Amino acid sequence: MMLSSITSRCIFIPLILFSSTVLYAAPNNSLTPAAATDKTALPPAFSDANHTQPAPAKSAKPSLTPIGIVIWTKGTIQALQPKETARTLSRRSPIYVSDVIKTDATSTGGIAFSDGGVISLRADTEFKIDEYNFKKDAAPAQEKSVMSIVKGGFRTITGSIPKQNPDGYKVNTPVATIGVRGTQYSTVVSTKNKGSVFKIDKGVIVVKNKSGSIEIRECDITNGTKCEPYAEVLGPDSKPVAVEVMPAEFSNEPPISPATAKDISDIGSVSGGSSTSGGGSSSSGNFCIG
Repeated sequence: MMLSSITSRCIFIPLILFSSTVLYAAPNNSLTPAAATDKTALPPAFSDANHTQPAPAKSAKPSLTPIGIVIWTKGTIQALQPKETARTLSRRSPIYVSDVIKTDATSTGGIAFSDGGVISLRADTEFKIDEYNFKKDAAPAQEKSVMSIVKGGFRTITGSIPKQNPDGYKVNTPVATIGVRGTQYSTVVSTKNKGSVFKIDKGVIVVKNKSGSIEIRECDITNGTKCEPYAEVLGPDSKPVAVEVMPAEFSNEPPISPATAKDISDIGSVSGGSSTSGGGSSSSGNFCIG
């Protein structure tokens, strides 16, 4: 009896060790039938299920730096960043690089920029801020303002950028580009032929396309300086030409006035957005006039 008991015990122990060796020594190959049909019975570290890592949390979109601020509105005005939902603008709303700003048939609005420039948008206008870079202490050559008028029109008083770096300022229209020397002017895109008309109030602007260019300047009645305050471009292949009579498009312009020191200082304090920037560069800093 004692020998039999010892023999059974000796046989039993190796079987347990053998079973343990099979189960844990080769977890990715041979499994016992029971383990193969019931994988939940395996320790997690040895399961042959696909191990997936938790998806990384989505990073927050970078905040944009305001380069301008809405100073007045009439009706509904919206701004749209690339691949983002349009946002409705109101007084003190921030403006960013790559914004496409739209007014409807009954709305207008005014925007002040960090360089002290202001712009008043006409009704039924689409206006884009392509590039903008202004910092109070930056070298003039680094300052830049490139904008586009797709349809409609605007009236503007330019700020420091074209005064400090005239080559850094440009406005694209469907038929020509506008360069300035520090000025106040207006432009409207024709709804009939997609041409554009231009009017100067102060200073000089240069209207240019592949067919030619023209300077138009304010009239100085005091010393009788010859002036050509109006110009038109009938189409993308037409040369810019001066016109003697004010185009009818300028008979009903939106109001405009210089930016105030509070307008400019408020640009640095409005909240940044959470939309993804679509290009260009932006900076505002704290800049005050006067």
